[in-house]
Amino acid sequence: MISDSKFRWGTVLKVHGEFYYLSHYWEWLELVVAKNTAILKKARLFDVVMAFLYTYDRNSDTVRAFCEAWCPSTNTLHTSAGEMSIFLWNLW
Repeated sequence: MISDSKFRWGTVLKVHGEFYYLSHYWEWLELVVAKNTAILKKARLFDVVMAFLYTYDRNSDTVRAFCEAWCPSTNTLHTSAGEMSIFLWNLW
């Protein structure tokens, strides 16, 4: 279990999930958003779609620290401040 320090990381943490997109994807998405802004806002999907217009960097050290503090049996983080939960609302 990670929280018991029984897991050993290698020297490099590979985080999978790199993105790729088709040519003209950004232009197409901007066009779709521009033509459907009212509908997307009414459905409360506008912000979600807008999030796809950007790329996001990630720090593998942060991902590693998160994994080391994560307890999968309780779905909580074990930190020096105590046991903590993360909800989707916290990420927003």
